Amino acid sequence: MQIYFEQEGLLENTPLSRILKSLCDRSESGMLTLEQDGIKKSIYLNSGNIVFATSNWENDRMGIFLFQHGKLTLEDFERSSELMTPNRRHGEILVELGVITKQNLNWAVKEQVKEIIMSLYHWDRGSYTFISMDPLKSEPITLKAKTLYLILEGTRRITNWKIIQSEIGSLDVCFRLCEDNGAILNRIYIKPKEKKVVETFHKARSVHEICNELEISDFEICRILMGLQAVGIIEKAASRVETC
Repeated sequence: MQIYFEQEGLLENTPLSRILKSLCDRSESGMLTLEQDGIKKSIYLNSGNIVFATSNWENDRMGIFLFQHGKLTLEDFERSSELMTPNRRHGEILVELGVITKQNLNWAVKEQVKEIIMSLYHWDRGSYTFISMDPLKSEPITLKAKTLYLILEGTRRITNWKIIQSEIGSLDVCFRLCEDNGAILNRIYIKPKEKKVVETFHKARSVHEICNELEISDFEICRILMGLQAVGIIEKAASRVETC
């Protein structure tokens, strides 16, 4: 497999949403690997779309994922785990044993991949490396969801105020609609509360103004602003209220 270029950095300086948006905008193909305290998770992209993800963390294993979601009994989980080898995937073993169907495995792989990606939005430290390479072709089951959707869905799950504040800034920071916001809004679904926030931008608005105007919790408004900015619907316009 030919490698074209690499880039690396720290999540403290660049959050996952910003990294993925940049790779999406550039239609990159390759592997984005994030590492923290020995846990390593990788996201694979084809032409800017996320198609797969892997993790070395035990709790991200397929068997545990199915067990947590009530798809496996404890007996099935333990029996199939004993048959695991480096060359045999847990899902394949479960299908061979007749514990799950191939259709259920298809669902499980996609949901497991999505959950691995979503879990990374909670990381506020660690390192990342992106290696540009030819598109992934070896995985039979891949995601179909668009990267922008996964970025917005990931920001919806963030509860760490440190991550949100690092992207939003102070109450007097102003935001405005991006010029191509309509094209992005046509490509992804936004929830009713997110739509209400978007509708306040008839002009540049500060975080403080939006929090005072809407009957939505200030924390949720800030998280929504972070998500809308992450996918390119809004952008920072100025740093002080009086310039809005």
